[in-house]
Amino acid sequence: MRDPILRARYEEILAAVREQLNRGIRVEDLMGGQIDALKLFSSLTLFRAAAEQLARKDPTYASLAERLAAVLEQTTQQGYPACDFTLARIDHSALAN
Repeated sequence: MRDPILRARYEEILAAVREQLNRGIRVEDLMGGQIDALKLFSSLTLFRAAAEQLARKDPTYASLAERLAAVLEQTTQQGYPACDFTLARIDHSALAN
């Protein structure tokens, strides 16, 4: 997330996912099936946690964390909340570095 090129690309992907969800596309259809939908939720969960942690030191990450939370809210409405498996394994001290 700290690399400006990778962050910009990730934000483009996030915007594309959000746009499709806003259009009413089901996340399973967007991702091509349930397994890839689960991978998406896991990555959204991880990147939201990372963005929230980074935002504590650098407020420029706060808007990314908010957008990730908004997409997770959309997926939750489709029956796919934040990934508990990923949440249980996040090492918050590692995210801080």
